[in-house]
Amino acid sequence: MDVQKINSFWDIVIASLSGLWRILDESKAVRRILLIWGFWIQAEALTWAYGYASASNGASAGEKAAVIGAILGVVSVFFGAVVKFYNESRMQDTSISQPPPQP
Repeated sequence: MDVQKINSFWDIVIASLSGLWRILDESKAVRRILLIWGFWIQAEALTWAYGYASASNGASAGEKAAVIGAILGVVSVFFGAVVKFYNESRMQDTSISQPPPQP
């Protein structure tokens, strides 16, 4: 095997991926994808909670509430962190975070 060809191949792969990452970073697509994913996780958790609560599996209302609260609590904290990350990222990109210049 020719090691030089393998190194060249990996150089091409790395250059391609770094170009893709640059495009995603400059268009701020990563933070938007993360926000949409957070919304999706939250929606899935709420859908699951509705199905779990309406299922008659013999659990008492208190037990169902405890399980739903444990799951939705973690998902809500995660979603709050995603929204906070998104807002802080937007504030860094805009001039809103900068105080106005003094005359």
